[in-house]
Amino acid sequence: MKHDEFWQNIRAIAQLDRSPEPPSSTLERGYGIFQPARKTASLLQLRPEFAGMIRRGAGSKPLIYEIDDRRFVQLEPVWEADGARLSGFVSGMGDPQVLLFRDERTAETTARDGEFEFDALPAGWYSMAFIQGEESHWILGLSLGESPDQS
Repeated sequence: MKHDEFWQNIRAIAQLDRSPEPPSSTLERGYGIFQPARKTASLLQLRPEFAGMIRRGAGSKPLIYEIDDRRFVQLEPVWEADGARLSGFVSGMGDPQVLLFRDERTAETTARDGEFEFDALPAGWYSMAFIQGEESHWILGLSLGESPDQS
C-alpha cells in the first residue's frame, strides 16, 4: 500500500468515526516519515598550500584536498613493482567508507583512525568517494600516472 493510500484510509476511518479532520501540520509530519532522507554531496578541492600542516609519510609529495576549514584528505601515491600504492589520511570525518573508481568500482575500504590504503593500482584516472552517513565527498580526476622508472 502506498503512503498516500495509507493516509486516505486513515482519513476515511476518522470520518466514519465522525472524528475531526486532522490538522494539516500533523499530516505533513506523517508524510515526512515516508520521505527519503536527503543526502548531501560535495567535491573536494586540491589545496597545495596546506602542504606545511600535513602528516608526513615516507612516500612521494602528498596531495591535499580540502572539504572545508576543519576537514581535509591527504593522499600519497607511491609506485611499486606491481603498480601504485595510494595511502591516505582523512581529517574530521571519522572513519568513512572510501571508494575508488576507475571504469567501474575498483576498490573499497574503510578508513581506520582516519587512515586508508589501496595497493597494486594500475596507472590511469580515478575518482574517489568518502561516504559517511548521508554525506558523500568526491575527488574527481585523480591521476595515477606512470612510474618514473617506467618511462
